[in-house]
Formats: sequence, C-alpha cells, structure tokens
Amino acid sequence: MRPAVVLTLLSAVVFAAAANAQTRQELMVELVRVQGLQEIFDETLEQSKAAAQQYGREMFSQMLAGAGDIEPTKRERLEAVLQRFLDRCAAMWKSDELLALWTKSYGTDLNDADLKQMLAYYKSPIGAKDVAAAKLATRAFVAASNAEGQRRMQASLQLLVSDIKAETGQ
Repeated sequence: MRPAVVLTLLSAVVFAAAANAQTRQELMVELVRVQGLQEIFDETLEQSKAAAQQYGREMFSQMLAGAGDIEPTKRERLEAVLQRFLDRCAAMWKSDELLALWTKSYGTDLNDADLKQMLAYYKSPIGAKDVAAAKLATRAFVAASNAEGQRRMQASLQLLVSDIKAETGQ
C-alpha cells in the first residue's frame, strides 16, 4: 500500500508541475499579446529589411561604378546575384523566431504572481499608454539606428576603398 501512495503523490506533483508550466506559458503568451511584442518585432524586421535593401543597393552601385564599364548581360547577372543576397538577408529572421527567443529568456526570474501583476498593469489604461509609447519609441529608435548604421558603414567602406587603392598603388 505504501508504494501506491508514494506513486500517487509523485504523480500528483508531476501533473501539478506540468499544469503550472502550461499556466506559465499561457501567461507568457498573454503578456506578449498585451505588450504588442509581435507587432513591434514585425515592424522592426520590416524597417531593418528596407534599410538593408537600400544600403545593399547603394553599396552595389558604388562597387559597379568603381569597376568601370561592365557589359549589360554581366551587369544583369551581377544584379541577380545581389538580389539573391538581399533576399537571403531579408529571410534571415522571422518575428516568430525572435519572439520565441525572447519568451525563452524573459521572466526567468519572475514567478506567476509577478507575471499576473504585469498583465494587470499592461491591461490597465496607463499600461496601454506604456505599450503605445514603446511602439513609437521603437519605430523611431530602429529608424535612427539604421540610418546611423548606414552612415557609419558608408564611412568605413570609403576608408576600405582608400586603403585598398593605397595598397595596390591606384
């Protein structure tokens, strides 16, 4: 009889832990929803893709300008190579993947009661304002960091071209 009681108690603990983990996952899903993280990740990826496309095309144009005359068929092949590269870069991350990484790391030091309090905050009027402010700030931050990143990369590329010309005597 004693082993049966121990087995029953052990089963109850395991099932309670599994139910608690499911509850925690549900809390995380709800927190992600009310924080608007999926939308933020989607917008951030789109802004970054657009910036990468623009920068890639500008860099490609500069490389071709420095290469001199290129026959039209070869230029078309090079442009196709660039487009494949840009397409691969654009598909590097999906917002669902970023969200999965975030939820795996977020809140490891928080208990369910903490998550419930956070949910109550984000569902409140001031929490909704916080989410709206975070979305606006994220858009502005990503746009500014992409623009500045392109400016800095352009300066670095110009130095690279100068260094290569100096080394090759051109």
